Amino acid sequence: MASALTRRRRLALSAAAGAALLSIGGVLGSMAIKSPAQAMADSKAPKASVITAPVEKRRMVKSIVFRGDFGTGRQTEITPTGSPAAGGSSGEGSGGGASRLVVTKVLAKPGDEAASARPLAEVSGRPVFVLPGKVPSYRDLVPGSSGEDIAQLQDALADLGHSRGGDARGHFGAGTKRAVAALYRRMGYAAPVTGERTREAVTQARTALEEKQQQVDRLASGATGEQQPTPSGSPVAPSQTEPDGAAGSLRLATKALAEARKAYDRAVAGDGAMVPMSEAVFVSRLPARITSLPLAVGEQVEGPVAVLTSGSPQLTGYLDPDLKERVTAGMRVEVTAESLGTTTTGTIRSIGAKVTPGDTSNQEKESGAQSQPRQDTSTVNGGVPFLPVSVSPSKSWNENLAGQNVMIKISSALTDSEVLAVPQAAMLTGADARTTVTVLAADGSERRVVVIAGVSADGMVQITPAAGERVKAGDRVVIGQ
Repeated sequence: MASALTRRRRLALSAAAGAALLSIGGVLGSMAIKSPAQAMADSKAPKASVITAPVEKRRMVKSIVFRGDFGTGRQTEITPTGSPAAGGSSGEGSGGGASRLVVTKVLAKPGDEAASARPLAEVSGRPVFVLPGKVPSYRDLVPGSSGEDIAQLQDALADLGHSRGGDARGHFGAGTKRAVAALYRRMGYAAPVTGERTREAVTQARTALEEKQQQVDRLASGATGEQQPTPSGSPVAPSQTEPDGAAGSLRLATKALAEARKAYDRAVAGDGAMVPMSEAVFVSRLPARITSLPLAVGEQVEGPVAVLTSGSPQLTGYLDPDLKERVTAGMRVEVTAESLGTTTTGTIRSIGAKVTPGDTSNQEKESGAQSQPRQDTSTVNGGVPFLPVSVSPSKSWNENLAGQNVMIKISSALTDSEVLAVPQAAMLTGADARTTVTVLAADGSERRVVVIAGVSADGMVQITPAAGERVKAGDRVVIGQ
């Protein structure tokens, strides 16, 4: 009995489930079937929407934008050509053999400031430093020498507080020697000196001076009545030694003594503290930036031990020649370095003659000397002709701008005050020659407003509502759909 009841319940549940499935299938089938009218409605294009832009109140400004490059300044390579040890200029070690030029210390790092008399490195134990001066280093500066390079050495010493004493400007005398010795003490090094050759010259001159002095002393004694020995050793009267007698001999000996004293003074003046070309390098503008220090401690010197860049970065812009009449010296500019994320200001200093990249004849005309090496300028400004524009900074250029390609923007005001302006795409001119804009209301309705067009700049046009028309800043105008 129970078994039969169970079977009937199962049959009833199965029938209910089947009915439910049929019902769901019917609903889905009805959703998939569209009437012809519905299908046509669905195939229509969607209702058009409009693109709008706000009416702005702004001062109309015309902008000219072009690119430019920052030069890195003048570079100076410091390469020692010898290594004189303190106490000698021959560069020989204690064993007499020529010493190797080896970096023994690096005293700065790239990015540091190279100031006057600040050692940058040591080569074979000797300092390498810079001094200010426009005459490049081309010789050792030694006592007794003269020239414009000596004058700039004296000026550099004076700037550091070391006087040349009584020396004439441009002459390396005793006062300059004292100043050079003080310079090296300031840096913590013994001053290099002229060496064995000049020391020997002093010794010889001193010996000659002493001999002449002794001769004068002997003759002076003879002039008082004492007999002078002959070469054989027997005494003779003074009148028998010289035709003019003792007085004449004394005069000649005194003259020779004076010449010996002058020779000794010259020898002394030429001996002592010096400034070797291997240690001091003149740089036209200081302070300078240390661009690189190529060598490490222990490396042999076969090239520069330091590379300096002096002077601020220089900006040259590449102006389209067609815009020449619109740009003049004195205009203010904005300079943007996109890679650094910085913007600064400046003023146009000058505008040069047209340059065609890769045209070497232009380079020769500009340099004024065909003997100068030609540089490949074919890639400057992408090879497109330009007018070089020199830009001065409102304040000093940031040194990080060196080597950067930048955007230069010149802005010229076209209106004295703020005016209403819309994008050029919002302006419509009808068959009646009237200019209108279409204002979109908040409810989606549109109205045409007659306007008078003014100046245009950077894609915007000044508008003034015609008599009886209304438009204000913030209204939305149609620019497309």
